[in-house]
Amino acid sequence: MRYLLSTAALPLAELQSPAAPERWRELSSSAVDGVAIDARVSAAQLSDLLEQLSRARLRCGELSEPLASQPGKVAPRALADDRDERRAAAQLLADVVELAGRHEVPRVVLLPAVLDLAPSAAALCERFAERTRMPRDRLLRQRLGAAETALDLYLAHLDPLLERADRVGVELALLGPTVWPHQLPDAAELALLRAEFHGAPLAPYLALDWLHAARALGLVELGPKPERPGARARVADACGLTLRLPVGCGEVDWEQVKLPHDECVLALSHDVTRGEIQRSIERLDALPVWEDKDDEDEAPKERVTPGGLILPY
Repeated sequence: MRYLLSTAALPLAELQSPAAPERWRELSSSAVDGVAIDARVSAAQLSDLLEQLSRARLRCGELSEPLASQPGKVAPRALADDRDERRAAAQLLADVVELAGRHEVPRVVLLPAVLDLAPSAAALCERFAERTRMPRDRLLRQRLGAAETALDLYLAHLDPLLERADRVGVELALLGPTVWPHQLPDAAELALLRAEFHGAPLAPYLALDWLHAARALGLVELGPKPERPGARARVADACGLTLRLPVGCGEVDWEQVKLPHDECVLALSHDVTRGEIQRSIERLDALPVWEDKDDEDEAPKERVTPGGLILPY
């Protein structure tokens, strides 16, 4: 098993300094094979950070779609009503894919696109904390009304991006599962996308802490075998909606987890210690790996209902 350690383990201020590679190395473990750049790094800062990692001889195994185009400026949205904003979102990701290709980074992680539904995800987080009843039916009705147009926009967003990714040898990995109805694609939509782009460098990317949060909230249908990791997975523990905890420090039932056969990305929060990283790896090393025979169960008997969601990253 290969491990990457996400730059999420560093405070953003340290991540933006020239000392970032050395701080990452101090936190890391001999079992870690490379770096995963997290979504807090703005598009404008990606090139400098990749150059720093290269000079420090640290391999970058993936980089995430940035949440900001530059420090303090939120990235344009793929599902925005404004056409110019949608074009800007497509161009930003195209530039990220090209950058990944130039630096031989094999994978760009795509965050779920966001639908405007009410109540907002932030309001739902408060309801969850207060144990207030969730307006699931109302949210799903809103989503069903918006999903068809949104999915068409997302298809148009992905099509040229996948062509570019294929040309430069980069895989696009869709992080999931969705947790809130505000996110796209959900399980059913992901299946449609994979069928539409069959043969393209597009793959689902399981986040185990998101899966726990999705089950805790119960707002979306997860589809058949949501725990299937594929070739790789993002690994962290979770407690309710609190994500990025060290393995064994939350509510995930690790005795029921099977790991991917290729690579795990440790996506832990910036207050993690070197000892917690090492203990997380030791716990993961003791877990079984998902095998082909695990996919031999019968097909689901019902169609997955579209859902969706947005967790605070």
